Formats: sequence, C-alpha cells, structure tokens
Amino acid sequence: MVNVRRDALPDTLDYTDDGCAYHPSCLACPLPRCRYEDGAARYDGIRRRNKAMRIAYARGTAIRELVRRHGLSKRSVYRIVRRTK
Repeated sequence: MVNVRRDALPDTLDYTDDGCAYHPSCLACPLPRCRYEDGAARYDGIRRRNKAMRIAYARGTAIRELVRRHGLSKRSVYRIVRRTK
C-alpha cells in the first residue's frame, strides 16, 4: 500500500512560480520569510481597508455607506472607525 497525502497535488498540475509584489520568483526570493506565511498578505489587506475606512469616516462618509461598501456588519464598522475619534 502506497501512502499518499490527502492534500498532495497531482503531478499533472502546472506549478507556475509567479512570485509576489516583492520578487518575481518565489524560488529565488531574497526575503528571509515569505510574505504569504502566517496570513501576512491577508492582514496587510485588512490594515489597508481599515485605514481607508477611517479616512472615509473622518471625511464624513456615513456608517451605513461603509457597511454597504465593505460588506461588513455595522458593529465591525463601528469598531474600526472608533479609533478615528
């Protein structure tokens, strides 16, 4: 019986080394740690979104509009913009 990992990808899949915004190739990247490890890229996007929401709120955008624009709950938007005051 051959042990095959359930999360293994098939050998016929095309593995393209596209890199990221910092380097065009993952295999030749000079960074000591990948930006995609531990969800770092996701958190960068959330930080940018939250900053944009705080700026919009400070300029007078209504909470209701921020809820609609970002697809978040009203409570989440209030929590994010609370730091603006």
